[in-house]
Amino acid sequence: MCGDKLGVELYFVRCGQYAESLFNMGLSPDRLIRFLSEGAFSRYVGIVRWSLDGLPLMDFVWDSTDTLRPETRFKLGLLAVVALNNQMEGLVDFITNEFEALPG
Repeated sequence: MCGDKLGVELYFVRCGQYAESLFNMGLSPDRLIRFLSEGAFSRYVGIVRWSLDGLPLMDFVWDSTDTLRPETRFKLGLLAVVALNNQMEGLVDFITNEFEALPG
């Protein structure tokens, strides 16, 4: 692992376009269905994608609205964390449990 390059990419994308991209990545169908059926996202979401040596690991999905509503169950605007690699599912489940976000 020493010498591996950790990468991060930040961008905004329409939620529907992001969901479509997940279908094309070959993610776990059960996790993907749960993520898409339980999530209620704004039109645009902020994505922070983490990768290792160019291979995607996980996405942090953020609310793109400029105000945090008190009735939201999400902390600090973090809506979801999506495992882009099956080996990341355990870590994603831990993160989403700690921050009350949706796992994907």
